[in-house]
Amino acid sequence: MGKGIAKSVEEIFNGVVVIICHFHFLRALGDRLYKHYYKTFSKDLDKTGIKGKLKELRRKAKGSKTRNPFAREILEELVDILDDVLSSSGEGLGYPFDLSKLRFYERCLEAEKRVDKLVERCIKAWKRVGVAYDVCNVLRRLHESSYRLDDYARILQEREVWFKKARLALRWKNGPIPLSTKVRWSDKQLKAARKGIDAFLEEVIGQKKSIGGKTFFVLFVRLRRCLQRTWISCWLPMLRTPKGKRVIKLERTNNGVEQDFRAIRRHGRKLRGNKDVEELIQREGVGLLLMLNMGVNKYVKMVYGSWEKMGKRFAEVKKESLAAAERSLDGPNR
Repeated sequence: MGKGIAKSVEEIFNGVVVIICHFHFLRALGDRLYKHYYKTFSKDLDKTGIKGKLKELRRKAKGSKTRNPFAREILEELVDILDDVLSSSGEGLGYPFDLSKLRFYERCLEAEKRVDKLVERCIKAWKRVGVAYDVCNVLRRLHESSYRLDDYARILQEREVWFKKARLALRWKNGPIPLSTKVRWSDKQLKAARKGIDAFLEEVIGQKKSIGGKTFFVLFVRLRRCLQRTWISCWLPMLRTPKGKRVIKLERTNNGVEQDFRAIRRHGRKLRGNKDVEELIQREGVGLLLMLNMGVNKYVKMVYGSWEKMGKRFAEVKKESLAAAERSLDGPNR
């Protein structure tokens, strides 16, 4: 779905129908839905330092050596609550399919109610279990630290409902859409799929006044146009391949050279101490790639024979070759 690769594919494979990956389609949609709010929400949540403090209190509660039966019971229940709060959740698909910070926030709100009940039990029994009071105070930071947390959590939850509906409409639930050419849908199944998408888009239009403001509505209007325009591209993997035609799958662009350039950028950032390394990459990219190749034993053996012979091989370079290399550096790219 990148504009650059889409343009290249259209030019090189003229007349070929391009298939859009449902995962990337939905990931782009989810990012547009959540990006502004989730980024700020995550930053505000991290600033509270709640997660680190809860981990510390959990270790303290679990390591307590008290022999008092009442205190022991409270501590065991408190550890269970904190285990639930600090546990990971989601489908393992990452953002935007998994909103881990929002799930953590929701678990904290639920834990706050449970911890309040533990504190009430302590008060009624006239027995103070200090760790329980500490956990209670830490969880209350959620309401005291930032007024935006509650508001942004509510907005994200509302948008998540519509994102899930979009996933359902595209038949993308848990796991990747099968791209195998052996997968076939009947005309009836394809018709049902199209009907599901149309129903979803009509629901969006029908909820214009109640789904999160103008920006949110405009996004789904664009989604509607995009789905109508790319219907065949989204569902082509499920259609029959015409006789005499074949389905080809382009290789991903994260090949060895691209990965090396990423390593160069990381190295450049370490040297420069900032992210402004593009000029360095453009100027020294090829040389740095050759330097990275020195870490590949197979390359060294093929080109130089061995590390010991490398000096001798470089000594064999002719002056004419060096002059030609010098001339190639003349001009705007020097």
